[in-house]
Amino acid sequence: MSSFPERSRQAEDAALPVRQRLLALQDCVKAFPVYGHHATWRHVITWARIPRRLEDDLDSLGRAVAELRAARGVWLPVVAEFAARRQTEKALGRRRLTRRDQWLTRRLEIYCPDPDLRPVESMARVVARVIAGHRDGSVWGRDCVVCGAGRAVEVACPGCGVFIPGSARWKWR
Repeated sequence: MSSFPERSRQAEDAALPVRQRLLALQDCVKAFPVYGHHATWRHVITWARIPRRLEDDLDSLGRAVAELRAARGVWLPVVAEFAARRQTEKALGRRRLTRRDQWLTRRLEIYCPDPDLRPVESMARVVARVIAGHRDGSVWGRDCVVCGAGRAVEVACPGCGVFIPGSARWKWR
């Protein structure tokens, strides 16, 4: 599989056949499955208003890529900042991660077990809220960091369908 930037350019390239552009979009979702593959795919299709016959609205593929790109644009600077900070910490002899930073070592995890129940807001806004929730510890609270609904920590939010893996396993310190 090619990189996200390459496949996103192909999904937006009007000179390519429609099927190839759609497959490129699918690869973008595989590379950055914010809500899990199925829920992310469903979100992107709905958000961009992609019609059954793609020929009816070829611009919808560009809207879908823009939605993924915006969310990725929120996430990548956080990862880059963490990598730079870890490099400095390791140079100073601090090899162990704090529990507060463990979430940054994994792929962005905002899982929606039910593809039909997922946040209705833009992915970029949801990603920003989850990042803020991890930073201030509210992701492990009783209220959903995405929609604010009350929920049990061990299950997906009944309001927006989000379950953040790891939030039930240990508490932030």
